[in-house]
Amino acid sequence: MATGPKPAALAPSGISWLPAPQPFVNAAQAPVPMFPPHPGQGAEHTVSTDNHAESAALKESIASLERQLRDEREQREAHERRHAEELERVQRAQEARFEEHLAAAEERAAQHVAALEGELARVESAAAHSAQSAAEAHAQALHRVRTELEDEHGEIAAEQARRAASLERELEARARDAALRERQWEEARRALEAAQAELEERRGRWEQERAAMRRELGDRDAELEASQRQLQMLESTMAAERTQHAKQAQEAAARASLSAGASTAALEAELDALRSRAAALEADAASAHAELQRAREQQRGAQAESERVALRCSELQAELEAAERRAAHAEEQRVALAAPASGGVDEAELQELRARIAELEKEAAGAVTARQQLAKLKQQLLTEQEDEEERLRWRVDAEVKLELERRLAELPSGAMAGAGDEAETRRWRELALAREAELANLTRALDELSYESEAAERLRGEVVALNAALHAAKNEGDAARLAALRAQEAAEGAQGRAEHLAATLAATQREGQAAAAALAEERRAREALARKVEALRADAGTSIDRRIVVKMLVAFCERQGSDEVVTLMQRMLGLSDEERGKLSASAREWGRQRGPSRAGDVIGTVPTRPGSSLATSWIDFLEEAAAAEDDVLGDGLPASAPPVVAEAPASATAPAPYVPLAPTPSPYGLGASAPQLFAPASRSTRIESSQPASLWGGPGAPAI
Repeated sequence: MATGPKPAALAPSGISWLPAPQPFVNAAQAPVPMFPPHPGQGAEHTVSTDNHAESAALKESIASLERQLRDEREQREAHERRHAEELERVQRAQEARFEEHLAAAEERAAQHVAALEGELARVESAAAHSAQSAAEAHAQALHRVRTELEDEHGEIAAEQARRAASLERELEARARDAALRERQWEEARRALEAAQAELEERRGRWEQERAAMRRELGDRDAELEASQRQLQMLESTMAAERTQHAKQAQEAAARASLSAGASTAALEAELDALRSRAAALEADAASAHAELQRAREQQRGAQAESERVALRCSELQAELEAAERRAAHAEEQRVALAAPASGGVDEAELQELRARIAELEKEAAGAVTARQQLAKLKQQLLTEQEDEEERLRWRVDAEVKLELERRLAELPSGAMAGAGDEAETRRWRELALAREAELANLTRALDELSYESEAAERLRGEVVALNAALHAAKNEGDAARLAALRAQEAAEGAQGRAEHLAATLAATQREGQAAAAALAEERRAREALARKVEALRADAGTSIDRRIVVKMLVAFCERQGSDEVVTLMQRMLGLSDEERGKLSASAREWGRQRGPSRAGDVIGTVPTRPGSSLATSWIDFLEEAAAAEDDVLGDGLPASAPPVVAEAPASATAPAPYVPLAPTPSPYGLGASAPQLFAPASRSTRIESSQPASLWGGPGAPAI
């Protein structure tokens, strides 16, 4: 019997439709982006231009990969569309072939029925029983075939249900993974917010410390200004005293010029004392001026220190602003969740980008391999389906052929009767109708399988879309994790810089405290010096030169207690009238008891010039002292030189030359600038004066 085109059959049990292979470029032939060689792998810092170039190359490679993936996705969609169209076209062709095959089978069946009608007419009576049994056997065979088809269809449906359940479980697992990544990203974001809050708190503390330092610097500047004003007041006071002493010296000179007689010697002595006092005051003024200069230098040093501290504060402020800018940049990176900026790419970020690109390339290669495997599997499934359809078609044809041959063999050659032809014809017509119904059932089953295949294709498309969404979520999670790590590194760097700034601020505070302590020490030294100057000024009115005392004692002994010498001693030493009376009485008593011949034994012979007197000796002494003072002042006595204090002359007629005393160190660290105004007790005599200062030349005049 001639065979027609092969009809389409059901897919084998346990195998579903898979997507067709997609035209994907092989990983070995794909234009893989070449990365520029990374400069300075062992160096700590790279050049900014190289970083920019490498970042641009990486971005271009990423963009090329994205374009390649997009092109592949578009090609895959186009191929899927073409595959769907081809599948629909194949289905239509199979349906057309099946219809042609069905028409040919019907035609062959009609021809065969027409050929058998004559035979059935002859063998109807004899083959009635055999035809009935054959029809029942054929019906049972068809029932078995239908049962097998239904079993295969049930197995296919169960396999599809199992695959759908497995896909749903896989989708649920991926959804859980995506939720876990979302929670991790949320935790990273909260950690970054906590780091930002801590940074804000540190910045507030820095602002408070900076304000406190500014207040401390303001207080220090105020103290420096106060000390400067005190120094200016001290200098003005010294200038006023110098002017006053000059006026007093002029007044004393005027009084000395107007005086006559015995008061001339006293006025000249007072003038000499005033000159000595003026020299001492000049020395004091010079030392005070030197002290003022040192204080000004210290003030300038303190101002320089204050400027340095202010400069350091400005540097700390700049570092703080830089830290804030870096923190803001880290926040922008966290919000953007994108690649690092072109100006801030470092080695770690480049390594991460390279690793990410390598991972994308591996995924692309894996996708190519998977597509190739899927294409091979689909081709194998199509081949197996065609083979199964071919086997099913040949089995049906063989069963029909065997049934016809068996029936023909069972028919007796001479038992054909005309009465049974119509019944046999009806039976064969019923058999043809049953075959047509079976073919219709098979067609419906094929349509259902096609619909289920399309549903499976749609499910596969949804699975692919979900995989793509999951991959995108994974990429976003990786980007968020990378941004969180960068933000954490930025926060750690900001914390380290904050600790460094805090240490620098503490060192600056310690330096400021040391400067404040030095300033307080200087203030105490200045106050001690002022107290010493006041004490010296107070002691100046109660001290007298030992040479004057020696001269008066020698004159008292030489004159044997004359009234002129006693009057001079009363004026010079500030004796009261009672003390003067006692001194005159004791001198007269001493002169009466000892006599003139015994005075030389006690006092000794003192050579005198002819015609010398106390006034003459006193005038000579004053002239020598004035000449010595002029010599000292003319030679440029330094500020630290002591006042003119010399030893007493060996005799009344020959005063000793001027011998200055050695300076003593200052107890306040001022070297030899503070002069020793008075000699030790063995070389000078200190006499407390009980007379007012008005006895020595008017109100306000210093004592001699």
